[in-house]
Amino acid sequence: MTNKELDETLEERINTSTKSSTRSGLKKVVDRIIEGYDWAYTNYPITTKYVSTAVGTIGGDIIAKQFTENSHVSSRDIVITGVASIGYSLLAEKVMDWSNKLTDKLGEFEKYKQRVKESRLGHDIHNAVILTIMYIPVNLIYWNLLSFKNHQPISVENNLLGLATCCLTSIPYLYAEYIAITKLNNPNTRKYLRPFYSAIEIGWNILTAGGNYVAKKI
Repeated sequence: MTNKELDETLEERINTSTKSSTRSGLKKVVDRIIEGYDWAYTNYPITTKYVSTAVGTIGGDIIAKQFTENSHVSSRDIVITGVASIGYSLLAEKVMDWSNKLTDKLGEFEKYKQRVKESRLGHDIHNAVILTIMYIPVNLIYWNLLSFKNHQPISVENNLLGLATCCLTSIPYLYAEYIAITKLNNPNTRKYLRPFYSAIEIGWNILTAGGNYVAKKI
């Protein structure tokens, strides 16, 4: 083996070892975060549910404001989005329960029996669609709360705009609801529902608000 080949082999081994160490380190960090969340949820369930919801609601609003002309976040902003966090925190599991029941009821009809009751995939897809639709009026209420926060009129026109916005944004959220239905719809994983929604909301606000900001600058 030439010196060049030896150097390349050594470099490859170092890179492989570094990647393996990085993956192992990240896994340990994730495991510690999950362990910490599980401990908090077990000992302080109400507080943990609220905080994990507020991270997305309050944090998402703060992120969205950074891409506007007025990026200042006031205590009023935090209080109002904090109130919204209470509602979302209380509704998360209840809305999923209602969606489960409606989907099961739908499967009892002969027309949908084969597609819903007798197919696991069909049941999950219909459940995700129902869950997404059920959140539209909830999100419309939040739209009005944000309108109040931003000193915008709460009018019929504004609500029609809000309804259209909620319906359009529900399309990409459908996949998130499908993941929630298939991965977080049992007693052992329900506790991760709120941080999951918070992560989706923060990611969505970064994409939409950031994209809108970039588009205006072009």
